[in-house]
Amino acid sequence: MLITMHNNSKGGFTLIEVVLVLGIGSLIFAMAFIAYGQASINRRDTQRRADLGKIASELENYAADNNGNYPERASFSTATYESDFVPNYIATLKDPTGTKYTDITSEQPGYLKYFPQRFGDKYDPQKMCDGVTDLPAGTKDYVVRMMLEKGEICRDSAQ
Repeated sequence: MLITMHNNSKGGFTLIEVVLVLGIGSLIFAMAFIAYGQASINRRDTQRRADLGKIASELENYAADNNGNYPERASFSTATYESDFVPNYIATLKDPTGTKYTDITSEQPGYLKYFPQRFGDKYDPQKMCDGVTDLPAGTKDYVVRMMLEKGEICRDSAQ
């Protein structure tokens, strides 16, 4: 005689197990989504920092090509330029959003503020990046500030 035993329990998951798995999955997705957003912001700001270094290098190239004088433009965020600096030196640089740095409006990430410095001359000096404003008369320098998504970065001719 063969005796068989039947298990009355059905296979599957309980409602609590399904809800728990969905909750944990949602939490992991939310954490990854937030981390991706912060990583994107950091990536764009890193590119802006690198581009500001290129702009500073091009300002030095401009000065070398023009008897030590930096461009005369108090800002290169408009379409009219008083020198050939933008079209000949930084025209190919673009913000991570795809916009030229010179076309970004005030206080947006990527906005550039450029100040040629003529200490002891007709220009009112802006503070250098380290806060110095009392350089010797006749000193030729520059300050470039760029808005980032997380603050502002500054480069000057002393760096």
